[in-house]
Amino acid sequence: MSMVELLVLGLISESPRHGYDVIREFKERGYSQWSRISEVSVYKALDRLQNRGMIEPLQGEIGGLPGRRTYRITPRGNEHLSDLVYRHLSSEEPLYHDYFLPLEFLDRISVEEASLALEGRLAFLKRRSEGIRMLLQATGELNSVPHRMMLEHLSECYQREIAWLEKLTNEVLRR
Repeated sequence: MSMVELLVLGLISESPRHGYDVIREFKERGYSQWSRISEVSVYKALDRLQNRGMIEPLQGEIGGLPGRRTYRITPRGNEHLSDLVYRHLSSEEPLYHDYFLPLEFLDRISVEEASLALEGRLAFLKRRSEGIRMLLQATGELNSVPHRMMLEHLSECYQREIAWLEKLTNEVLRR
């Protein structure tokens, strides 16, 4: 079940797009806040989806963009998109948090190194949280209800992570 295929098919189902447009929309909508989809994977997915008959290139140019192949979704692609949406929404994937693993070995570095690393992580989380807050404010009513609620949830997760990491830092490093 490929998230990059879900992204590409989903965006192309809204309107015909070329690879750069898919990437631009991905970034503009803030999806990069919660997804690790890379630009390279988008272009690979376009090729894969075209080879499997899920998307097809449009004849001629759209929007005066020479050299860019613009795709539209096929009926087979719409079926696959529906299947991907259903399978991912009904997923029984547990929540994963790879950040926990190095905490198990925190005693392998000095207190100073641990403090510096955790402070760096906290600074990153705070910047990311602020970016999500600004995205919510900037797009406001333009967001669909699910998109707005995803951003709100992500914001709450970052706030909770910040509070948890501050507590961890205080209890483990500043005893």
